[in-house]
Amino acid sequence: MKKILFIITALPLYDRQGAAYSRILEYAKALVLDKGTSIYLLSYDYPDNLWKSKLEVIPNVFICGKKMKTKDSGSFLTRAIEKKIDANKRTYFLKNLSNFLDQFDSKRSGFVYPSLMGYQLEKEIIKLFKAKSIPVFSERNELKRGIALNKAFPRNPLKKTIFSLNYPFLVWDFNKQDKLAKNYDGNIAISTTMEQYLLKMNKPVIRIPILSDIDRFQIKKQTHSDDTINIGYTGSLTFKKDGLGELIKAIGLLINKYNVTNVKLNIYGSGFRDTIKKLESLINKLGLSKHIFLHGKVTSEDIPKIQVQQDLLVLVRPQNLQTRFGFSTKLAEYMASGVVVLTTDVSDNLMFIENAKNGFVADSYLAEKVAGKLFEIISNKSYLDKQITQSAYETALKYFNSKNYNDQLSGFLFQNKKNQKAFNS
Repeated sequence: MKKILFIITALPLYDRQGAAYSRILEYAKALVLDKGTSIYLLSYDYPDNLWKSKLEVIPNVFICGKKMKTKDSGSFLTRAIEKKIDANKRTYFLKNLSNFLDQFDSKRSGFVYPSLMGYQLEKEIIKLFKAKSIPVFSERNELKRGIALNKAFPRNPLKKTIFSLNYPFLVWDFNKQDKLAKNYDGNIAISTTMEQYLLKMNKPVIRIPILSDIDRFQIKKQTHSDDTINIGYTGSLTFKKDGLGELIKAIGLLINKYNVTNVKLNIYGSGFRDTIKKLESLINKLGLSKHIFLHGKVTSEDIPKIQVQQDLLVLVRPQNLQTRFGFSTKLAEYMASGVVVLTTDVSDNLMFIENAKNGFVADSYLAEKVAGKLFEIISNKSYLDKQITQSAYETALKYFNSKNYNDQLSGFLFQNKKNQKAFNS
């Protein structure tokens, strides 16, 4: 019998960027290994009637709806007001979703990826699937309230005031959304901490770690003629989530305390304007403008080519509510790239990385610890160790390759009463 999975999200799917889109696509790649399975990606951002417009991104996986022209919504205040009066958009989306689901008589399941969704929208999506007796599942890859706690307040006084007034409502909304996990027929957890949290809700749970398209990172490294040690970071530019402020300070210590002057930190990614200004200010304050470079946003297609040209890849996440329950997709990409990786002891990292065997782990994200670990790697020339990178690749191939999760995902998302008992046990 044919199987249909509807993946519901609020992501701008046609941009085909970011960790969330990559993870959704890796789920889809695993599931369509079963012949007869089709997947429709339905975004809140693309209100095409009945989602008649379709883009087949890989065989049997379709992004539905027309890409809308995005416009600058104006001021922070304008955007805040728009979010409060989106009831009409939500109503249209739910009606469109209801009519779209009714077109299919195959075995159907729903899968909600709640990034960028609010509580009310997610709640109503669950209610709609329940009304149609279609099982609906979700992935929880971070605690929403952890994201709220890591939100950076704007520096502009007016924006800061408006944000401060809205912040309690944001925390309330995210708290409510975390609890919606109990309303699904089952949930996918990205980490062991998240898995334990979800199991308390007495619903089926499976843990699927970070996933990546391992094959796209097999690019030959080009050697550079000078003795510069290139350290790379790719991802969103944040202080609280990925510890970029401490990483910049660590480079300063590496140069000034450990006298490693032939080092260059390449930071690729986008962020809020205030965050970028703070990063630039810190770089200039520490006198590191000749050693640290903000290269800006890059496409997902360029990420493998960029990563493979580095001598070291770093991900120095701090320990907080968001990172403890989450698990960074970047780590899978880093390990698949053939470049030595340095990360921190956070989330499930130590389940997959053994220090000096298939990567390196710093005890803390704080600058002193990171600088010391970088010096250890550089002074022993561990970043040139092919055995470490080969072991990292083998780890990624074994644990982070989506193709390995076909049976587990298919059995979970299209479960019957017999295998539902197995997931509950």
